[in-house]
Formats: sequence, C-alpha cells, structure tokens
Amino acid sequence: PMAVLTCMSTMSAAVEPNGERLPTADRLSVSLTLLLTAVAYKFVVASSLPTVSYWTMLDKYVLLCFCFILSFSLENVIYPGLLVDRSDPDNPEEIIPEIWLVGGYLALFTLFNIYFLIVA
Repeated sequence: PMAVLTCMSTMSAAVEPNGERLPTADRLSVSLTLLLTAVAYKFVVASSLPTVSYWTMLDKYVLLCFCFILSFSLENVIYPGLLVDRSDPDNPEEIIPEIWLVGGYLALFTLFNIYFLIVA
C-alpha cells in the first residue's frame, strides 16, 4: 500500500484537459492528502505489530516513503517558481520539463524498492 500511495504522489503533476498545469494549491492538496494517508497507514500498522526498541525494515521503508512524498510536495512548490520561465506572461516555458522530474522520481523510487526487495 505504501508504494502505491507514494507513486500516486506523482499525480499532482498531472495537467488539465486543456493542457494547463494544476494550480499549486491543488497540487499540494493532493500531495498533503497522500502524506496524511501514509501517516494513518503507519499508525494502523504500528498498532498491529509488537513494540520493539529498534527500527524494523517496515519502519525504514515507511519513513523513506514519507520522504519521497514530502520531496514531491516540495517539488510542487519549487518547480513553478524556479523552473518555469515567465519572461513572456502569455506563454510560460518550462526550463526543465516536469515529465523528466516525474520520470526521475519514479526511477529513483523503483530502485529504492528493488533495494528493499534485495535486503529484505
């Protein structure tokens, strides 16, 4: 479930049918809702597992998933301000296409999952 929630955070980079990007507030609402859902998942799982004094693999995995969701939330705020050229107000251009950032994010998350499959 955490992997699905984390991958869903990229949905905040979706575009509307007319080709416009979602406003930053809408993008953040998607990301922060997913972050709250991940926290709720962590509480549910933690309540059904025995209490131990060390971090389990599940704890580490969930924490890193939180970090991935948080990093994409930060991208939702930083990208429109820093990586979009607004010199022509009628036609803003992306300096780095956001699809590359989303692809890199998903590739890194895939490598992260492969690592956890090997280690676990």
